[in-house]
Amino acid sequence: MAANKKCIDCLKLLEGELEVKLFYGGKSLGYVDMVLVPFVYWFYTYETDDNFSIENECPKLIALAKRCVENESVSMVLPDPHKVYDFVENLKKYEIEFCRATHPGANPGMEHDSPWGAVGSHGRWDPTAPHGESCSIPGFAPG
Repeated sequence: MAANKKCIDCLKLLEGELEVKLFYGGKSLGYVDMVLVPFVYWFYTYETDDNFSIENECPKLIALAKRCVENESVSMVLPDPHKVYDFVENLKKYEIEFCRATHPGANPGMEHDSPWGAVGSHGRWDPTAPHGESCSIPGFAPG
């Protein structure tokens, strides 16, 4: 639960910066909006796994995401949140975990902290490994 609170606190900080604007850039979709929106599609996974609601805590942020996806150029390139969830669930079968914190020491027991978030006991990601040798999931080669 402490991780949920930290997550919500960070999102509330982002939501506070939005103030009363429609988008971070003001009246139209801008760079910050475009950077944020892909992360919103992971919220379903976090909420389902940890049994909490980001929309209840940060309604303005979710409303912003909904406005952004009204733009066809945005909605065409975003994944279905349920497919993201299925992807993460599939990785769990191979004992790969998605870490939410990436600063040094944030993930006790993990081999190393990855800026990509995917590390675990059987699928340790090694950024120095040759392509195709860094992950033990059959048929999966990151990069």
